[in-house]
Amino acid sequence: MKGHAFIKWAGSVVVLAALAAGVFFIAQPKVEAPVKAQTVQQAYQTVKVQRGDLTATIGVTGTVRSSQTAILPWQVTGVVQTVPVKKGDLVKADQVLASLDPTSLPQQVILAQASLSAAQDNLENLMSTNQVRANAELALARAQKAYDDAKKARDNKQYQRASQETIDIAQANLVLANHALDDATTIFNRNKNRSSDDVVFASALSQLAAAQQRYDAAKYNLDYVSALPDPIDVQTADALVDVAQANLLAARLEWERDKDGPSDRDIAAARAQVNAAQAALNQARLAAPFDGTVTVANSKVGDQVTPGTVGFEIDDLSHLYVDVEVPEADIAQVKTGNRVSIQFDANPGKVYRGTVTDISDIGRNISGTVNFTVTFEINDKDKVIKPGMTVSAEITTSLLKGVLLVPSRAVRNIGGASVLYLLKNGIPTPVTIRKGPESGGSVQIAAGQVSEGDLAVLNPAVQP
Repeated sequence: MKGHAFIKWAGSVVVLAALAAGVFFIAQPKVEAPVKAQTVQQAYQTVKVQRGDLTATIGVTGTVRSSQTAILPWQVTGVVQTVPVKKGDLVKADQVLASLDPTSLPQQVILAQASLSAAQDNLENLMSTNQVRANAELALARAQKAYDDAKKARDNKQYQRASQETIDIAQANLVLANHALDDATTIFNRNKNRSSDDVVFASALSQLAAAQQRYDAAKYNLDYVSALPDPIDVQTADALVDVAQANLLAARLEWERDKDGPSDRDIAAARAQVNAAQAALNQARLAAPFDGTVTVANSKVGDQVTPGTVGFEIDDLSHLYVDVEVPEADIAQVKTGNRVSIQFDANPGKVYRGTVTDISDIGRNISGTVNFTVTFEINDKDKVIKPGMTVSAEITTSLLKGVLLVPSRAVRNIGGASVLYLLKNGIPTPVTIRKGPESGGSVQIAAGQVSEGDLAVLNPAVQP
């Protein structure tokens, strides 16, 4: 009896210890099939289903690379004469990094200088001729317009503004207006001594004013329709036509002389000769193809180089990127702009920040697994980070708030379904669920007959 009492007490101590540690163990008999009279005590480790926040992430690894990289090999044999830069220097596009001694260059490179001068002269002559042709064409168009305008102005001065019939009518109107003015003047003179408020005086004055206006209008109209161009104006207009005609003739002669300028094909061929000669000369030097940093500087003054000898490497370190592979099952969750947490072995105590900048549209099948390349930029880079370093990162795909969570190890895969065992009335009961995102050892219960506070069994007796 004392022995049995000790066993019960020890079991209570174990249970209390488990409660103190935050792990729940519940004694429950295991029922065999068929049911036997004899039972065995079985302990179940459980955890409550709780609501919480879950940051869904995808773990990836990759290697740091620069925004742009260029490896610059020598293309001809020769002896290095100058190296004005060193490793770590910032350089601009087209800046010369090193050059070869001209006397050590192959003959075809040396002769390229003479070829370049001749090709440049040829292109300049062609372009000059083409410009002359364009100027001649423009001068001809302007001369033609000036002639047309002068001729039109001269023609306008050769004709009266009205016919003789119109002039005669205007003359008759003036005679009538003058006669009416005389009559109105006579009537007014008879009554001009009357009082100003006299009706007869007012009528005589009004008739006189109206007659005067009609006379003035008739006279102006006759003067207008009778006027002929001034002889000096006509002479001037003739002179301007002669000058414009002479200029037009000169412009036509100039155009005839220059219209057969170089063709586009001739100009393209001349440019190609210049480019070919320049390319041959460029072999005697190495220049930066873009703004960047000299990360490799192999060439030194006096070195004997041959085609293919790597002289320099240039990297644009203003932006650092990491390319990682994401399985096709997860790629739909990744979006440009997603935040990335980054860690390096070189600085294990610091977590760097990044942002997804690109997602490949085409997956690659490697050993039966389709992966998509995802690129993210390191936002807070420092001097510790260098191209070529290995990266461990987590891409944050979503942030879920107040969702049902259980430990990932509580969910079993049975027959292709996700099953969670809940302790109900002391018996582990399987419940089919649909899993959501998983992170940090927890998984979201996206669907299923599960409620907050349910006890999830971590060690059910049923094996998946």
